[in-house]
Formats: sequence, structure tokens, C-alpha cells
Amino acid sequence: MLNISRNNLKAKAGIEVLKAVARSGSVKFLDMSWNLLGLRIDKSASLAMALEETLSDNVLRHLDLSYNHIPLQECMFIGEVLKGNHELYGLHMEGNECELDTDGFLTPPKFVGEARLVRGKMSEDNLERLKNKDSKEMSEMISPSFLDQGTHGWGNGVAR
Repeated sequence: MLNISRNNLKAKAGIEVLKAVARSGSVKFLDMSWNLLGLRIDKSASLAMALEETLSDNVLRHLDLSYNHIPLQECMFIGEVLKGNHELYGLHMEGNECELDTDGFLTPPKFVGEARLVRGKMSEDNLERLKNKDSKEMSEMISPSFLDQGTHGWGNGVAR
């Protein structure tokens, strides 16, 4: 078990931690919650790519990335990485710009009033349109080029 929560780690540090976990091959539970992993210094950094390397050793069983300000696009990439993974049994993503549905798939956030907005600028017209849409329609409005997700979302689901 490795708990590095609440350390104000940004993306670059988080990626290095994931790479170290991959090299160690022995960490089964990784808690990286309450950091700043979604805040990037280097725009080319990708948590998803580092996570893919970490999951390739098939040792990590539980991952907590909650409350890290991870943007929707990075959540989608993480979901893509999870598509072929059947070894990770626990994934926590609360407090980021995606949600884990009841089947364990990463999905776009559900919007409730003005409290949940996608990071970036959104016009008043789009906000009003979003308030009246279901999740699938919202997904299409947010980023149609990235959301080829079928009925569930990104990833293959995570056993709980």
C-alpha cells in the first residue's frame, strides 16, 4: 500500500509516482487522492499513459485518484486505458470531471444546475441547453470527437 494523498502533487510528480509504482511491481493499493494531478505544468504530460504503463504489470488492484482536478479529456484517456484492463478492482474518481457509473465505467459528469461545469469557458446558451439534456446528449455537446463511448462510457468497467 502506498498513500501519497494530500501532498499537492501536480501532473509531472504524479506521472513519476506512477512510473515508480510500475517499476516496483509490488504496490497493490495506491492512494493519490486530494492532490493536483489535473493541473499540468507540461501540456504533453499524460496521466493516462503513465497509468497504462503501471497497469501493464498487473499488480495494482486499487487506485484512488479522487479530488485531483482531472479534466474531462484526461478522464476519457484514462477510460481508454482501462478498456483492456481486468485486474484493477477499485477505482475512485470523485471530484474530477468524470464519474464512475454503477457498472464501473467512466462517464461524463451529470450536470446539476450551475454547480458542475466542464473546465473552460461555457456560454450562457450552452449552459441553458445542458440543463435540459440527458447524459448522452451532454456528452455529444461537450466533445463529440472524443466521445465514441457506446452506452456505458469509457473503459471496460471496474469491479467494485
